[in-house]
Amino acid sequence: MGLFKRKIEKPVNADQEEVAGRIASAMLGAQRRSAAWLNTRASKLGKNRVIILMAVLGLGFGFWCLWLVTSVLF
Repeated sequence: MGLFKRKIEKPVNADQEEVAGRIASAMLGAQRRSAAWLNTRASKLGKNRVIILMAVLGLGFGFWCLWLVTSVLF
């Protein structure tokens, strides 16, 4: 069946390595910018708002999962 045959890896040349490095650095830069933006937004929220938001999201997700389970059964 060939399910567990080891694939032969192709060697990567310098151009491919350079392109991969540029893609990775661009992705890390975007991640860094979005994390900084989210941190500034989250720092403006109070502790009580965060707790209420997490409770609402948790209950909403729980009700959604319950609805999915009961819709299959009935």
